[in-house]
Amino acid sequence: MKKIYTVLLMALLQPLVDAQVTYTSADYANAGDQANYFLGNASTNIDFDLSGPNYQWNFSSIQNQSSKSVSYVDPNITGYKSLWCLSEGFVTDCDTQFNDNYSAAIQLLEAPYTAGPNTVLENVYAHFNKTSTDFTLKMIGVKVVSFGTTFNMVLNYQQPDFVYKFPMNYNDAYTEAFSYSGNVQPQGFNLQVSGVGTRSNTVDGFGDLVIADQTFR
Repeated sequence: MKKIYTVLLMALLQPLVDAQVTYTSADYANAGDQANYFLGNASTNIDFDLSGPNYQWNFSSIQNQSSKSVSYVDPNITGYKSLWCLSEGFVTDCDTQFNDNYSAAIQLLEAPYTAGPNTVLENVYAHFNKTSTDFTLKMIGVKVVSFGTTFNMVLNYQQPDFVYKFPMNYNDAYTEAFSYSGNVQPQGFNLQVSGVGTRSNTVDGFGDLVIADQTFR
């Protein structure tokens, strides 16, 4: 599968003239931060593909219809640390290894998700690590309830998914491959999951963002 994302870089705390904008890892979220998403009425004449240097994305005419908040949490509280350490063979140094590999997590599913006959996924968390050079997805933890049996499993990324690379500058572009796998053998099961993909990012603009009640510079 191929994921393509467009990154909008916004200058904060100072007006834009003609200066290049650099977005560093210090500007990105940490555990304890929250991202707010708003769903608006898309029946508008706005061309969402327009972008470029010193651009103003004026979305003030779009009225919010619903909203959602995503919290970046401490990965130690998701419930998958011990299982991850076991899968990687870390016994005596579990805490150190886990904290060296993960700095934030996001809950992907807020409600149980039906994944098949008599099978439900719960408590699904993506685990990330942020450094000065990148923000990578490295593990997904999931609780599976199937045919009356409940078990946890972790999908470890043999090739991390580079969500973002830092610093970001206008016209940066890259494509990176990722791969993951996991297996678990609870009573009566032999479950194996694996996948591969690529992520492509392009920084195609920077400037001001205007929404109905706020302007970001």
